[in-house]
Amino acid sequence: MDTRLAMPNMEASSKEASVPGYRLEREYVRNKYGVNVETCHVAHVKEQLGLTRGKAPNRIDPNGHVKPCPNHLWSLVEEAVRFVHSK
Repeated sequence: MDTRLAMPNMEASSKEASVPGYRLEREYVRNKYGVNVETCHVAHVKEQLGLTRGKAPNRIDPNGHVKPCPNHLWSLVEEAVRFVHSK
């Protein structure tokens, strides 16, 4: 099963494009579930969904994740990513 999502076209002037990092996804999880997730968790989920542009040049381990998203947070982060990218 292919879990990749299509990246929406975001104009440079849109609010979503101007928010740095994974702030929208993190705020979604915090506001809806009261749980703080780390940016590395969002990055891991987005990578698995095919929503990243590639590996960051400053990545510590190019073959893995230092702090992968835990299983108990995966569905919350995935929901946030799908919500943010559905706009």
